[in-house]
Amino acid sequence: MPNFVPTFKISTNDYLAEKKSGGIDFNAYKMDGKALYKSIIAIINGETKCKSEDIREIAFYKAGVTL
Repeated sequence: MPNFVPTFKISTNDYLAEKKSGGIDFNAYKMDGKALYKSIIAIINGETKCKSEDIREIAFYKAGVTL
């Protein structure tokens, strides 16, 4: 099985962050640079996981079934 690299997903608006809350790791709409930095460092250090770490396929803009 190929290796999977989880992706840290950043939302640029509240609508997307709320609609895809199960997949968005950080909402940058209000742009809190310190919080973003802390989130990235926590993931790098293994203190927390990206929300997609256990998901192998993601299609953000598709509402139906993805094949």
